[in-house]
Amino acid sequence: MKRTIKLLELFIAIIAVIALTFTACSDPNDGDPTYLVTVNDGTGGGNYVQGATVNITASSPIEGQQFKDWTTASAGVTFADANSATTSFTMPANAVTVTANFESIEQGEVCSECGENPCACEEEGDPDCDHEWGEGWLTTIHPTCIATGSQRRECTLCPRVETMELAAIAHTPAAEWTITVHPTCTATGTQVKRCTECNTITDTDNTIQINPNNHVSLEWIESSAGDTEILTCTDCGAETISRPITLILDSIAKIEAYLAARTGTLDAPLTIAPVFNLDNMSSGSSNWQLLLNALETAKDYVNLDLTLSTMNGTAFDPVRTVSAGKSYIMSLTLPDAATSIEGGSITRDNNGLVTTYTGGFQNFSNLKAITGRNVISIGDAAFVQCNSLTSVDFPAATSIGDYAFNSCNGLSAISFPAAKTIGENAFNSCENLIALSLPAAESIVSGTNYGALHNTFALQMLNIASLKSTGDEYETFLYNHNGANALHTLIVAEDAYFSTIGATVGRFSSFVSYYNGAGNKQAGTYGWNGSSWVYGQAGELPTPTTPTNLTAEALVQTGTVWLRWDVSTDATGYRIERSTSAGGVFVEIGVTITNEFDDLDVQPSTTYYYRVIAVNAAFGNESPSYASANETTPAPPSPLARDSALIGTWEGAEVLNADVVYVFNADGTTNFAGATMYTWWTRDGGIVLSYLGQESSSAEYTIAGNTLTITSFNGVLLMGAFNKN
Repeated sequence: MKRTIKLLELFIAIIAVIALTFTACSDPNDGDPTYLVTVNDGTGGGNYVQGATVNITASSPIEGQQFKDWTTASAGVTFADANSATTSFTMPANAVTVTANFESIEQGEVCSECGENPCACEEEGDPDCDHEWGEGWLTTIHPTCIATGSQRRECTLCPRVETMELAAIAHTPAAEWTITVHPTCTATGTQVKRCTECNTITDTDNTIQINPNNHVSLEWIESSAGDTEILTCTDCGAETISRPITLILDSIAKIEAYLAARTGTLDAPLTIAPVFNLDNMSSGSSNWQLLLNALETAKDYVNLDLTLSTMNGTAFDPVRTVSAGKSYIMSLTLPDAATSIEGGSITRDNNGLVTTYTGGFQNFSNLKAITGRNVISIGDAAFVQCNSLTSVDFPAATSIGDYAFNSCNGLSAISFPAAKTIGENAFNSCENLIALSLPAAESIVSGTNYGALHNTFALQMLNIASLKSTGDEYETFLYNHNGANALHTLIVAEDAYFSTIGATVGRFSSFVSYYNGAGNKQAGTYGWNGSSWVYGQAGELPTPTTPTNLTAEALVQTGTVWLRWDVSTDATGYRIERSTSAGGVFVEIGVTITNEFDDLDVQPSTTYYYRVIAVNAAFGNESPSYASANETTPAPPSPLARDSALIGTWEGAEVLNADVVYVFNADGTTNFAGATMYTWWTRDGGIVLSYLGQESSSAEYTIAGNTLTITSFNGVLLMGAFNKN
């Protein structure tokens, strides 16, 4: 039965709640994440970052109602004034839903049914009412991944209101991963998936990686000490290998200081690259002679690079009358400004025969290699009797003087690609010369003395592809060659004139007969096949023998690994390969023309495996096998205590052979960044204690064999390759 309801002003609390849907933006390209604010029955909603001030205003109440207060179930929300229709709060790090609540305005009337104000029928309704629910259940609070929701329905015939709770819904994971910890070369990273509704992490992956332990973004960075550079990973900062920096020195004073703080030996020479004017090199006050004096004083063996130095003029004059310092130069790169080399002196009798000669480089007793990339002219007797010389590189030289390389027995394979004029006796008595390339030579000067290749008994290959001079010059350049019986490959010009005068027997004589006959004087290559000459192919190419007795030794004093081996027959040089495992990939790390090599790029406590292959640059072949050896570098020395703890007896291997001890003015810690380095080093068979480049007056010590005894030492930290007894 329907009951007529008298309309009274009822106290009805109307709550309209709309579900929160929140997504926190974590894209690294969008800045700080934002969180959603939902305002029910009001304004001010939107996306806010944590800490922002959120201003909200309640909607205008319907007729007969008034604003009551603000409520929320969200965490971290404190209203400035919950009872004010316009208020604010500070945004927390989560989504927020706030609700403006309204109430009816009291009119003072009572319900005709229950006689009360407010009406007591509101919640229970009329028990005799056949309820009609109008639109049915309406959702007032939508459920989320982390909170329940609610529904309500109202009877259209009586004040009956019913509510029902809605269960929380499941998370909706995002399709894409979001990186939270980026991987490095040495550590894995982390990525997560988040719920698209509430931003909750639903899945975690800790295995993502970017080339772990395999650094790909590498850059050479100079060390704090300034004398080495370290191959550093720009992704993770890891330091891999180091190499020494060739210091460029622009004054004699700097060179002297540099040499005073270091040791250069025959096995491990220093590399210095002065940048200054050599001045008038023949003057005793010139920078050239002052440099030689500095080398003589320091007694350090060096590789001298003068590429960037200038001169007064263009002729490089080694000044043959000066001997100081020259024996300490092991390799020499001439200035780019040098276009000629001053020769030595040659004395002839009235018949033009040479009676005496003095080499321009006569005192360079340990010079192994010389380079002059812009040199055009090499003077007479320039390098005569430079027996240590094994490598010459003058790619632009067009003129080679008389006796220029006479008796240079260290030369084995050389090339002068631009040389047009070759002086008499230029290569006379180069007894180990096996290959000589003179492809541009137009004249080999005849003279009253022996020929350019006199007594080059080991010569196997000769390239004279442009030589067509007539007359009997050819009898001179191979004169007294004992028939050239090692010769097996000749590259000659077309229709050249050859004479066998002075070489009437042996392979050269046979070649002349073949060239003038069956060879038809053709240009090209002629080879000895073991019994006769053949046109169009090279002769029997000598194969270098496999190197033997390879040893590898880690040198404490230089931080390098020293390789040495026996000389291979028919070798002009050697290739050195290295790996960090016996069965691993071997990579070429250098070449050398001598039977030794210093590996500079090594790390402590690491085993390296080496292979050495002999090569013959003249013929382009190499030994059938290789020599192998391995060596483990020592661990870095441990830091020792300061002051009084240094006093005592210390023992180290080969102290008198320049084992190096480093001394720092640090604070007793192992962090030496920015510290000043001091060094003990060998000088004339003894050890000098260096303190800021000067002998220390604050230490008392004695040396006996391999034992160093310190009786007093003041305030610095010692670190080195010595062990205390």
